[in-house]
Amino acid sequence: MTIFGDLKEFPLIEVLGMLEQRVGVLRFTQLQHCKELDLHLDKGQLCGMRVDALRVKDSAEARSYLFELASTRQGAFIFNRRATEDLLKDYALSVRHALSGGAARAETEIQQYRAFLPDPATVFTVSQPTNARLEDDLHAFWLQAQFLLTRSSSAEGIAATMRLDLGWVQLALYKLRVAGFVRPVQRIREMQTPPPPTQAVPKPSLISKLLGALSFMRRAS
Repeated sequence: MTIFGDLKEFPLIEVLGMLEQRVGVLRFTQLQHCKELDLHLDKGQLCGMRVDALRVKDSAEARSYLFELASTRQGAFIFNRRATEDLLKDYALSVRHALSGGAARAETEIQQYRAFLPDPATVFTVSQPTNARLEDDLHAFWLQAQFLLTRSSSAEGIAATMRLDLGWVQLALYKLRVAGFVRPVQRIREMQTPPPPTQAVPKPSLISKLLGALSFMRRAS
């Protein structure tokens, strides 16, 4: 039997609970940040993911997509059975554990550091080399985002390019800054008072020049 529905009616955690003993592909459409997202599921394990037909091979990026799906109430889904050998085999993540633990932890941290998170438009670049140790998810993000940060990028730019949750990217940049990996270089959205426009001095016309010359000749005579 085909299982289908909408995230407006069924939260992601409930959908995954219904599929915990099934093997196949759970496809989401009509999402906000992508047209199509496939979860390759093997009895409660996420073993692969495609986003707009692109394979997501990094587990940290896959977790980020899971968190985003869990927090949204927009998107239709349909589950189709597949043989185990037909699924992607990029990782083996317990989806229920990742959502119940990871998402809650990430959201708690985002709320905890909300006042310290950088503006989404603040541009960061790579700082001086450091030997500080990073937690696994943050280290995976750093390896992926380092190229963008070398060329200078903002949280909103990284989130759009890497298709990650903006709040999570802001938290990651905050942690990387504290650890000494990045530093801000430009605040795009700083409020600046534009200088008053300079008033152009009108140039004298040809007629006014002639009248001035005649006046000068009369005074001279």
